[in-house]
Amino acid sequence: MAFFGTCCRRGPFSVCIIDGKNIDPACGSGSLLLKAEKLLGRDGVRTGYFGQEINITTYNLCRINMFLHDVGFDRFDIACEDTLTHPQHWDDEPFELIVSNPPYSINWAGDDDATLINDPRFSPAGVLPPKSKADFAFIMHSLSWLAPSGTAAIVCFPGIMYRGGAEQKIRKYLVDNNFIDCIIQLPSNLFYGATIATCIMVLKRGKADNKTLFIDASKECIKVAAFLMIRLEEVQIGYM
Repeated sequence: MAFFGTCCRRGPFSVCIIDGKNIDPACGSGSLLLKAEKLLGRDGVRTGYFGQEINITTYNLCRINMFLHDVGFDRFDIACEDTLTHPQHWDDEPFELIVSNPPYSINWAGDDDATLINDPRFSPAGVLPPKSKADFAFIMHSLSWLAPSGTAAIVCFPGIMYRGGAEQKIRKYLVDNNFIDCIIQLPSNLFYGATIATCIMVLKRGKADNKTLFIDASKECIKVAAFLMIRLEEVQIGYM
């Protein structure tokens, strides 16, 4: 996965310095933001970390986690509100890196709120996600706030790949406009509290070609304590 910034070698891995900002629009306790900080290094994201969480208890836990992991108060901005109906970082977008594991297939306002179809985050697809399934609302939100050279990685419920209706139309919009860079199929029991098999959708606005990479990591994992970890060297990769 390539990020916008300057790349350097650190051991056997390529590490990128993000010249802009990193956000998780459904940040929970901040684990993905902190994972990005760990992978990219303390100076990897120069401008800072942004997040939004609707649950006030989890929001406070996220802020505490930032302090516990030595992320200074001047390097993060975590907001407490509903990302889909009351986004709090309009003045900070676009973002060069977006990482998120939003809640799967939750209810949201949808077409009960007549203003949302004209919201610049959702209007490009010409249709709103169903009220009972907000998955594509989080995806469209992230795409809207993604910088031209940025990358978004979103953990998704697998149903978004095959469900019909409005979701099929949004899926077609993403494919026709060449926004989907990669789909990674994950095994079940990979995330705490989620026993289902999920996938990661990687979005880019500035793709160099019209290919989509498919990675099957569903059967390539090892058990570490109560969790599963992916064996990257065994993952099957294919292009379409």
